Order: sequence, then structure tokens, then C-alpha cells
Amino acid sequence: MRPVLAAALAVLALAGPLAAQAKTARRAPAPPSPPRAVTDLVRADLGGPAGVRAAPKTLPARGFSAVNVTPDGIADWLFDPGKAGLPCARGAGCRQVIIVSKGRSRGYAVAMALEAYDVKVTPSAAGAVLDVEFDGGVCRLGAGDTCERRYVWDGARFSEAANGRGVTRLQGPLPELVATPLQAVPVELRQAVDQINKFCADAAGTPTAVSMDAASTPDINGDGRRDWVLGTGHDSCPSGGGEIPLTVFASAPGGRFTPVWRGSGVDYDIDLGPRPASFIVIETDGRCGEDGAPRCDEDAMLWDPTSGRLVQGFAAAARDRARAEARARDAALARREAEVAAREAAARDAQRRAWDERRRAEQDRQRAEDERRRLDDRQRLDDRQRAEPGQRQPDWQGAQGQAGGTPRPGGAPQGGTPTAGTGAEGARRDRTGGQGAAAGAGQAVQGQGPQGQGSQARGPQGQGPQGQGPRGQGADVAPAAASPTPAAQATTPAAPDAGPRGGEGRRGGGGPGPGQTGGSAASPDAEQARLAAQQQAEQARQAEAARQAAQAEQARQAEAARRSAADAEQARLAAQQQAEQARQADAARLAAQQAEQARQADAARQAAVEAEQARLAAQQAEQARQAEAARQAAEAEQARQAEAARQQAAAEADAWGAASGQDTLVAYRNYLARYADGAHAEDARRRAAALEFQPPTVTLPAQ
Repeated sequence: MRPVLAAALAVLALAGPLAAQAKTARRAPAPPSPPRAVTDLVRADLGGPAGVRAAPKTLPARGFSAVNVTPDGIADWLFDPGKAGLPCARGAGCRQVIIVSKGRSRGYAVAMALEAYDVKVTPSAAGAVLDVEFDGGVCRLGAGDTCERRYVWDGARFSEAANGRGVTRLQGPLPELVATPLQAVPVELRQAVDQINKFCADAAGTPTAVSMDAASTPDINGDGRRDWVLGTGHDSCPSGGGEIPLTVFASAPGGRFTPVWRGSGVDYDIDLGPRPASFIVIETDGRCGEDGAPRCDEDAMLWDPTSGRLVQGFAAAARDRARAEARARDAALARREAEVAAREAAARDAQRRAWDERRRAEQDRQRAEDERRRLDDRQRLDDRQRAEPGQRQPDWQGAQGQAGGTPRPGGAPQGGTPTAGTGAEGARRDRTGGQGAAAGAGQAVQGQGPQGQGSQARGPQGQGPQGQGPRGQGADVAPAAASPTPAAQATTPAAPDAGPRGGEGRRGGGGPGPGQTGGSAASPDAEQARLAAQQQAEQARQAEAARQAAQAEQARQAEAARRSAADAEQARLAAQQQAEQARQADAARLAAQQAEQARQADAARQAAVEAEQARLAAQQAEQARQAEAARQAAEAEQARQAEAARQQAAAEADAWGAASGQDTLVAYRNYLARYADGAHAEDARRRAAALEFQPPTVTLPAQ
């Protein structure tokens, strides 16, 4: 009986290790299909508003692939709807979902749920690396382009990192791998959204609900905590009530968040190169940054620990100074142009005044000329009126001027033979013996003088009296010389001064000539007429002198006005030329200043770029050194953990060997107390259970 029992115990002892080895052989590194909790999370995400329209009740297993994200030894899962045959978002890729384990007995969580073209998870000692290929719109690129981003698992989430090509600059807004509902964002952001809704409601007059994007960003203030950006920089109220500024919230002590910068009409980038990350503001004007357009102005904001705000960097300060100087130059140029315009206006006013003076002078000259003509007409009228009574003289006045005789009809001197007149009209109207008719065609009666002529006819011994013209002048008719008849020449020889000498008659009437040698003395009426004629002649002379003086004054004033206008025109042209020269000089000076300022700005920008490149190179070198140190530390830690695991495995193997060698309930319980999750834990529990219910041993007496 004892040999039988010993054989049975030996069989049981051999069966235990074989069963354990068989169980270990059946365990796979990853289950063939994901757990129910994983499929439920994927189905819930795909059934959401951002996923496919209807998630099937059973997700195809070909859409799942096991990945290693968390270091807890439990498989994580990546679901690709494209591989599962489900519909994808048009133009943005399929909605990739990554489910990670939170540890034993704590379930699973969504680590990524976003549209992408391709997703790749690479295990690493420093944390799993996630490389995602997004649509180009995520990086503000054109249609058909792709955007590569890299993330590293930090123990709680995937954090942004430099991509595989070493690019550290991320274009905003940053995509959220897992959408954060508004209820889960910090309370300060929710209060800001409430204020924005109130602002838009006041502008529209009706309640409005604004949809705002809240994105978690890498640390920008150096406290090691992630910060937030609310808005995109191009948001506005739904009803057009105004722009909504982009607001940056930085973490503060006590778990709070405070706004540190606001701006509208801008884009932003996050540069992971500096520590902390740099927040870059890009001023957009609608066309900058496009093909053929100038580059958009950028401002790398700097964190100011004193004020707890993001402040402008050096490039932005220099750009603001350049803009202020440009505005000052524009103002100076506008001021100079205004001065030139004022000078030109003054020159035009001077020219207009000169033209007005010239016109007034011409008008004054014309009025003076009209007045002169009027005075001349009045004088001629007065002379005509004064001359008309003198034409009707008595016949006895015609006898004066004869040598020693009394007047006789026909004008014949007493004691002499008169010459026969050739014109009856002249004999009838000029009985004085020397006055020519004002308008008659007859000739004056010749006396005993050689050639006594009528109106304005000059004889060798004197001038005949003028006829009764409008102003005391004759009719300018040159009468023919009266030839004495042969009978008269025979009976009466010509004697000097025997007849009228044709003395100078006064204007407006006939009278005795100064060459008379005989005859009666002049009458009082003739003397008065002569005096009146002299007075009229003096008045006419004075009037003519006044007229000539007025004309000379008018000519002088006109010449002065002309010279003044010419001087004003020259002054205007000189002022215009000076203004043009000043404008050209100002333009040249401003162009030189702008060129110098542009050169200085380019030099400053180049220096800033070189300094930034040097700083980035130093930072990259430091980061490389830190990464190498971290890699070495991780390798050392892995080696230490591997050694510890090896030692633990060796200790566990020794403990299991001792327990299995003793093959007692106490030995198995001691092993399970030390290695509850060990490689032989299940075998130890099974053997302990078998020993615990083993029937008591009966010792038979020896035969």
C-alpha cells in the first residue's frame, strides 16, 4: 500500500509543473481581440457628433491593433475606421481612436479621437511616441497638403513635441487630440465665455450663444503646468456685433488661470524650442504670407514675471518704433505738402488779386477815356453853340480892313476898285473882305492886296480869317485864287496894303487883320468877341491839357498795375518753384531717411535673427545633451529594472523550487504571500487547494 501511495504522490508532483508550463504556454502577449470596455469606448466616440453617423453594434476586429502606450504591461488599442471598412470624414482622413489602459482594475481612457490620415505609435523608454499626419489645414496650409505632428506620452496625456524633422514650431490653433467639453475647462475660461455671450447679446439685442474653441497649450510661463488659449483670433459675434479677441490664460498659484494677453485679427504659433514655450503673435492683413505677398509681421511674446503678462519682444518693439517713425514721416510729409499747398494757394490769390487790379485799372482807364470823350463832345457842342451867333454878323463888319474908306456894299474900298469875286455865295457870306465861308464853295473877295485868300488860305502878306466852322475853323476848302479882270487891273493898280491883308481873324468870327493900314477902329463888339474867343481858346487849351494829364495818369496807373501783376506772377512762380524745390528736397530727404531706417531695421532684424538662431542652437544643444542624459538615465533605469526583475525572477524561482520541494500547504501559502502575481502563483494556489482538502494520511502497521 505504501508503494502505491508513493507512486501517486510522484505523479501528482510531476503533473503540477507540466500544468503550469502548459498555462504559461497558452498565455499570449496580447489578446486576439480588445476587451469589451475598449470596444464600448470606441463605439461611444464613433457615435458622437464628430464621428461617423452610426457606429455598428459590433466593430470589426480588423480595425483594432494593439499598441504599447502606457508602461503598465496591459495592451493599449488603436482603432482605424478605414481598416474596419467604416466611412471616414471627406478630405480630412479617418477618425483615429486610441484607447489606453489606466492600470489594473482601473479601466481604460481615450487618449486620441481625431481625424487624421495616418497614426503611428512607437514605444520608447521616455514615453510612447505618437506621430500623426493631419490635413494641411491644421498647419494653416493649402488643400492637399499634410501636416506632421509628434506627441510624447507624459504619463497622463500625449504632449506636443518636435516632429520627426526637428520642427518645433506649431501653428495654432493647436488641435485637441481629445476634445475637452466646456464644463471641463477651467472656471476662468467659462466666465470669459459668459462675458463674451453677454457682449454679443448686448450688441445684437437678443440672447446669443457663442461657440468658442478652448485649446490646452504647452507651458508658456515657466511653472511646468499647461496653459490655455480661448478663441482663434478671428472670432466674431454671430449677429455681427463685433470682434471677439483671442485670450491667453496662464496658470497661476492655487490652480487658477489669469488672462495674460488679448488680441484680434491675428494668428498664433507655439514654439517648443525655448523653455518655456514661446507664444508667437502673427499680424495678418488678409494677404500677407501668400505667394507673391510680403511676409506677415510676427511678434515672439516674452513672459514678464514681474507683471505676470506676455509682453512684446525685441522685433515687435523695433517694428513699432519703425511704424511710429513712418507715421511721423508721413505726418511731416503731409505737413510739408500742406505748406506747399498753402503757398500755392497764396500765390494763386496774389495772381488773382493782380488780375483784379489789372482789370480795375483797365476799367478805370476805360472810364477815363469815356469821360474824356464825353468832355470832348461837350466841348465841341459848347463851341458849336458859341460859334453859331458869330456867323450872323452885320454887313458893316466886312468893310473893316480896307485902307481908309467907309464900308460899301460888296466890300469895295472907298477910292479903289474892288476885284470881282468869283463866287456869288462867297461874296454874299463874306462881305468883310477877308473871311472865308465855313461851308460855302465860293472864294473870298480879294482886296487890293496881291493874293488875299479865303478860309485857311495863306497869302504872302497874311492869313485870311477862318470861316465859321463848328469850333471856329473853316471848312478846309482851299478856294482858288481870284484873278483880277483885265479891266480892273487896268483901272486900279495894285497897291500895297490897299485892300484887306487877310489878317488873322478870331475863332468864331471875322475881324480886321493886324495888317490894316487904314480904316476905322475896331468896334466894342468885335473886341469883346475877340476876348471871348481868347478865353474860349484858353479854356480849350486847359481842357486839352487836363485830358492829356488824365490820359497820362491813366497810362501810368495801367503800367503800374501791369507791373504789379507781372511782379505778382513772378512772385507766384518763384513761390511755386521754391515750394516744388522744397517738396523735392523733403521727398529726397525722407527717401534717404527711409532707406537708412530700412537699412538699420534690416541690420537689427538680421542681428536679432542671428541672435535667435544662436540661442536656438544653444538650446538645441542643451536639449540634445539633456535628451542624451535622459536616454542614458532611462537605459540605466531599464538595466536596473531588468536586473531587479531578473533577480526577482531568480528569487521567485528559488522560492517556488523550495515550496514545490517541500510540497506542503504552509510552503505554498508562504510563496503566495510573497509572490501573489508570480509566474507560479496559479500553480501554487492549485496545489495548496489540493493539499488543503487532502484526506488524512493513514499509517499502516508493518507486515
